Amino acid sequence: MHAHGIFATIPSWVLAQRALPDVCRDLAVLAERHYAAAAEAIAACRRSTMRPAPVMLGIYRALLDELLARGWQRLDEPIRIPSWRQLALVLRHGLTGR
Repeated sequence: MHAHGIFATIPSWVLAQRALPDVCRDLAVLAERHYAAAAEAIAACRRSTMRPAPVMLGIYRALLDELLARGWQRLDEPIRIPSWRQLALVLRHGLTGR
């Protein structure tokens, strides 16, 4: 946040800053890098021992996708993944491990 001129830590003040979308974009890029590294690490392990990890990764990626689709407005409102999509992610990643 400091790199974008945001120095306060009071959430209501931070949410009102014009530079906050820039901070969010930077964090999204960082998250994508970490997701890619996590996917590589998961792939290097035995599937049976890592079954929960790809499920969690899929859910967190879906949350980021929802944020990216919505844009960086209404950041004080939670992002939700519909139950049917969560189930689809669990089935996809839990059964295949990928």
